[in-house]
Amino acid sequence: MSCSIFGDALLIPPVSLCSVTNYQGNMEKMNTLVNSELTNNPAILKLIGYNNLELMYENHGYHVRFMYTVFHLNAYELLASVIIWVYRSYHRRGFSYEYFSVELSAWQRAASTSLTPEAAAEINRVYQWMIDHHDDFMAFAESPDYQTIPFVSVCTR
Repeated sequence: MSCSIFGDALLIPPVSLCSVTNYQGNMEKMNTLVNSELTNNPAILKLIGYNNLELMYENHGYHVRFMYTVFHLNAYELLASVIIWVYRSYHRRGFSYEYFSVELSAWQRAASTSLTPEAAAEINRVYQWMIDHHDDFMAFAESPDYQTIPFVSVCTR
């Protein structure tokens, strides 16, 4: 398997402390916006595989807190590894892969409407990276080598 997403993760510019603080102060608002947008999506049951909405809401709560940690630590190689696990585990529970594209786009819109323009630009750069690598995350999640996916330190050697 290619290590390109892990190498690309190292190229994501750090999010400034000011933007991280702005994100932290608006996490609940953004989570509410994403929950509302996805709940009102006419294809929601197809996207979440007829799971209950509470499971989706729980995922969004985990997401916003995890992303705060990623932004605070600028830990994008961790982000790449965890996204693969999230794709794999939620897809196994019935979520469609399309859900992730829809969800990540919703997070971008929530950031754009909730954060300062500067913070939204920095945060959305990371969300765009995730959207751009959607197919890579699916491929890794479906790989028979999932258990042995190399981490950045292995990929850069």
